Amino acid sequence: MNLDENATEEYDSLLRCLRWTDGFGLIFACCSPGMCHEIISQVKEDIPEKKIEVLHLEESVDSLYDLVDKINYQQEVNVLFITGIENSLQEYEAKNFSQDSNKHHFDSWKGVPRILGNLNLQRDRFRDDFQICFVFLLPLFALKYFIHRAPDFFDWRSGVFEFISEQEITSKVTSFQEYLNLSVKERKIALLELRAFLKNEKQSLEPKEVFLIQGLLLSISEEYESAILNFNQTLELEPNNGFAWYHRGYALKKLGRYDEAINSFAKSWRILYGNFQSQIFHEILQSLLTQLQQVTTASKENCYEVATRLANEVIRDCQQSDQNKSTEEIAIWVEKKVNYVLQQCLNYYNFGSKQGRIELQSTLSSIIYSHIPASVNAKKYPHRLNLIEDFLQGFYAEALNAFRREVALDDSYKPRTLLELSEYMAFCERYARRIITQKKGRRQKLIVLRAKKFCQQLRRTNGS
Repeated sequence: MNLDENATEEYDSLLRCLRWTDGFGLIFACCSPGMCHEIISQVKEDIPEKKIEVLHLEESVDSLYDLVDKINYQQEVNVLFITGIENSLQEYEAKNFSQDSNKHHFDSWKGVPRILGNLNLQRDRFRDDFQICFVFLLPLFALKYFIHRAPDFFDWRSGVFEFISEQEITSKVTSFQEYLNLSVKERKIALLELRAFLKNEKQSLEPKEVFLIQGLLLSISEEYESAILNFNQTLELEPNNGFAWYHRGYALKKLGRYDEAINSFAKSWRILYGNFQSQIFHEILQSLLTQLQQVTTASKENCYEVATRLANEVIRDCQQSDQNKSTEEIAIWVEKKVNYVLQQCLNYYNFGSKQGRIELQSTLSSIIYSHIPASVNAKKYPHRLNLIEDFLQGFYAEALNAFRREVALDDSYKPRTLLELSEYMAFCERYARRIITQKKGRRQKLIVLRAKKFCQQLRRTNGS
């Protein structure tokens, strides 16, 4: 485990605390999600005499007691690491993000999330029923929740350890590439971390970084006018901050100020990726927006959202294509790609919701038809169609998750309009046709590989 000098001292203190604790104990360790696994693995290696288990909370929960009781009943446990408790706070935080936001400090501790309320009430039960040292591995904002909203439970702590640096907290939203690599959920948690961090008197951020972070926090709380003022302050101090231009464009877009948003996005691309790609992006977005507004009956806002996502896809593919192409070759490639994604989207739009689904089902079925019976011996035609139907239901869910991930949409996003549905169906077809290079250089469509894996699982299930 690679730790700096301060983090190494914290880890050594954590180890001493765990060795000294016999029976019930409460320890809080502030760290990033990625570091959680490293800490747990290292502790298991350094304290082999302790029976160590992990409780990872992937979803929001209201109570820990029953989950801990189940683990404790199955086996004797000395140390229980608990990760993911921030997932039980994030939903609550989303409902209260904008409270007192005009102060730019978000200092509202009204109300108590259910899981923390239950921990306060069940504190004595935890101590009396479990001879376990509980170690909560959690981000900074979650630790603040314990301090302010679960003080009774937190008061029994044996120690608090910090493994996260100022640079690690801020880099995720001040580095454009790092931010793009985060999922929507990870972005929200990173911003919650920053909100808690800004209240730390020891933080040493420059004014331009404070304005940028405040703009991001205001934007996620849907206070776009105030967010734009903060982004403008950042840009006065650092005119070439492409990240600030990008999020300024996003806020302008949400306010329906599309021309200003396009210009802001164009400046962002010019700074981050160079003049040529900036010009291409600007032209693509304008072209797509104009044609969607002319051909469809969707709202201007809906056309802009879809046009932006399609333009970003074209630019991503352009970046991943042959870097040795000349400017003229890139321009020709981009034009063909734009026409392809636009026409595919409009084809599904013209089919309509019901017929579009039928066309997509037919297209994907024809690709995998010959691969299903060869693997599972489905000789009868109706049986084969049933298998294809079962497979495609799972594939549609995978494609929707891929769509959310690649265009940075929330995990709960679902197409709401005919244009959005058409966009998703067109993406689903392109996703299915992606060529995957396998070992020995063999190339195959993604959906064919998924179908073969589906058939292998069926064979194992049927014992054939």
